[in-house]
Amino acid sequence: MVVGRIKLPTFFNMDLEDYARGWNKFAKGLEGELIKQMHEKKEVFEEFVTEQLYSGVNGDEVPLRPTYTQDPYFMQFKNPKAEAERYKKWKAKIQPPARSYLGFNPRDIDTPNLIIRGDFYSSITAVPIADGVMIASQGLMFSADIENKYGNVIYKISDKAKRHYITFFMSKRIQSFMKECGL
Repeated sequence: MVVGRIKLPTFFNMDLEDYARGWNKFAKGLEGELIKQMHEKKEVFEEFVTEQLYSGVNGDEVPLRPTYTQDPYFMQFKNPKAEAERYKKWKAKIQPPARSYLGFNPRDIDTPNLIIRGDFYSSITAVPIADGVMIASQGLMFSADIENKYGNVIYKISDKAKRHYITFFMSKRIQSFMKECGL
């Protein structure tokens, strides 16, 4: 006696040709869908860069260098070491190092975070491009000085930020697009 019987086409609630069409649509449209999402969520990438910098790391997840005590800026003072020490203590007091939601540990108090007044952070902009977004500083006179000192890697999205984006944004868009494709 046969209690239940499931045939392959009824298992999918569609025939195999419909299923193949859905996967074909998914394969052809996924990249465009994900790029569209990056354009829509460009502010998230700006936030990632500022969060990395606040944590004192660049996009390669390497601590920002020079440190305050190594920074040539302080050489202009009569006692460079004392001035650097005073500055890093002041900076730690007004912006205490904290753990990042991206998973970065609190920065060392000698590690810069590139925020004083906030205008550099506000200038960090993600611009939509054909295959994603490009991140740079826009509209700020001294951003070139920061880039020369710390390198363009300050605008790179770290692996931790990428994992966060995939987990909380991209995976949901992929699931939604699969449904749109009938899968």
